[in-house]
Amino acid sequence: MLQAVETMERIDAAHVTGAARTRLQLSLIVNFFLLMPLDSGVLGVLLPNQIAQLSPASKENNLALLFAITSFFSTLATPIAAALSDRTHSRWGRCSPWIAIASLIGPPVRRVMDDQLLVADGPVGDGRHRL
Repeated sequence: MLQAVETMERIDAAHVTGAARTRLQLSLIVNFFLLMPLDSGVLGVLLPNQIAQLSPASKENNLALLFAITSFFSTLATPIAAALSDRTHSRWGRCSPWIAIASLIGPPVRRVMDDQLLVADGPVGDGRHRL
């Protein structure tokens, strides 16, 4: 019990201090350097290659259009998600319910998106290949 009280004294709403701060910083650094190359690889290599195979003649325009559309929706979705998270009050906290909902919805949506790529003729194949 004493350790929990000491931990609560070190971690308040605005600051993390001591060993907890060092652990937090290290975990964020590791996550950043593990996840950033994955995102960069998809956006920098795989996505342009798939768009080039779909339409070689207008690949630059299609890639620019795709990035513009996703930037627009991201600009709208981020503040809306933050406002919903800030207004959520549950026994699990503010973010945990949204993380749980996203973890339930995300995999089926991803599967549908993968199936759409697999059915299309183009970069992935002729629709005969399934994951």
